[in-house]
Amino acid sequence: TPKMSTYLVAFVIGDLVKQTKLVEGGRVTVNVWGTPEHGDDLGDALDSCVKILPVYEKLFDIPFPLKKLDLVAIPSFEAGAMENWGLITYRESSLLVNPKDASDFDVLW
Repeated sequence: TPKMSTYLVAFVIGDLVKQTKLVEGGRVTVNVWGTPEHGDDLGDALDSCVKILPVYEKLFDIPFPLKKLDLVAIPSFEAGAMENWGLITYRESSLLVNPKDASDFDVLW
């Protein structure tokens, strides 16, 4: 584990499922986690993240410094999101998209 400030360390424990993809070149593994009932709703966030991360790396001319990035949808999460190093937590409504009944607004939100 790389050295980091202690306030950036986070752990998430729960009954979760994930979908995983590699960012182009296979250098970074991206996992999107959610509760089992939302297992089919993780794909949009995963597809977006593996496309956006390389754009940010190019824009800022800084490679992502970790081997993995986890995005977690948390039920009843008060904050909209919380950014920790390598782990970003979201309320479910800010990360998940149900592919069967999502509107264009849901996808853009």
